[in-house]
Amino acid sequence: MISSNKLSRLIIGTVTVVLIALYCGYHAAKKHSSVRHKASIDTPTMVQGDLIALPRKTGPAAVHEQKAIQHSSPIAKEPPLAKVSVNRAPAVLSPSNALSAYRFLNSTNIPPGFSLSAFHAKKNDLMNQLSGLDVPPADLNDFLIGLVQDPSQDSVTRDYALQHLTLNWYARTSKSDQQKTQRIVRESLHNTQAGIAGTSLLSMRRLSRLYNAFPESEVRQAALHLVLDEKMPDLSRMAALQVCHSLSIREALPMARVWAKQSKNFAMSLVAAAMIKDLDYENPDREEMYQTLVARMGCLNCR
Repeated sequence: MISSNKLSRLIIGTVTVVLIALYCGYHAAKKHSSVRHKASIDTPTMVQGDLIALPRKTGPAAVHEQKAIQHSSPIAKEPPLAKVSVNRAPAVLSPSNALSAYRFLNSTNIPPGFSLSAFHAKKNDLMNQLSGLDVPPADLNDFLIGLVQDPSQDSVTRDYALQHLTLNWYARTSKSDQQKTQRIVRESLHNTQAGIAGTSLLSMRRLSRLYNAFPESEVRQAALHLVLDEKMPDLSRMAALQVCHSLSIREALPMARVWAKQSKNFAMSLVAAAMIKDLDYENPDREEMYQTLVARMGCLNCR
């Protein structure tokens, strides 16, 4: 039997992850509709053997790439991009051929043969490969930070970079790089693009638990502030309410009550109702409210 608490967290987590993926994909698709090719978003068509010359661009990550070239670092020995088949990147990257990955990650135009989803999947794969190298590029942390800070990148790319900075890669970095990552996490709490502030808060919570990178008091303050900030997107505020729930921040209950009863966003209502069920002890209807939403979701038999 699955306990009520475990079920509620499972449902909320699943719903939120799915909605984040759909939301980010939708808005990124709108932004890139002018350059998107005829390939289906759901069924990528990979053009084998094409040599793709990606456009030069500006932004923190691009500036960092140029500095690497100017200082003749190992990645500067990579051949010009026109000679690099971007959609046939090496199965295993190394510091000596990382420049081709950097350039692809820096790109904002979808290359021929890529759907939008395949473009983002390739970026995520390259970040995984780079951060998983036995000897990763010395400047990788700065490069990922540049992607997070680059306003020309879509929300999915920036969100991916922020996640990679704060997951397993974080433990492999120097104290100096960890401090840089902590700064970008704090800065990203104010980002109003899609769910980036929410990702930043979840990252802050994780780094606080695993590495004591942030005091819990700072996490609590940031979570409550984000819940109450009406300028922030729903995705970020939902993530913040989940953190408030996990930390038993009852000061967020008034907003949770509003969402549970008035929000037109079903996921927001469900997240709010789960918090009310667990923390709003004075509310005699809290269990019924939550079960009604669960039933609407079609999961009543999962109890």
